[in-house]
Amino acid sequence: MDEAKYRESRVCRLLGNPVVYQLVLFLDNGGPLTPSQLAKHAGRSVQTVSGHLAKLRAADLVRYNTDGKQVRYWLKHKRETGRLLRALEAVVRSASKLPPVGFGRTPQAAAATERRLSSPHRLDSF
Repeated sequence: MDEAKYRESRVCRLLGNPVVYQLVLFLDNGGPLTPSQLAKHAGRSVQTVSGHLAKLRAADLVRYNTDGKQVRYWLKHKRETGRLLRALEAVVRSASKLPPVGFGRTPQAAAATERRLSSPHRLDSF
């Protein structure tokens, strides 16, 4: 595998972690943010968030700046990362299209699945 494909797979592996994915979403929607701000948004410890940020730095996805003791992170390639996030959203939306009711699914099962998929707090359960 060449270097570029290896790095692409590494980014996919990182984004496969729901907490890391959530941090990238926060940085895409806002930023620059401190580890403590990210920890508060994600409902995780600062230590956990800092570990994930170190992995994102190693993958060259985030940049940071220190101002005294304050460290702020932002996406290094915000436009490209935003496109990737939206592409992933489109793939998941397309792939999660379930068969309609009548193909082995009850109306209750269809409604429960729709509620679960449309919940704004899906990532909070990880």
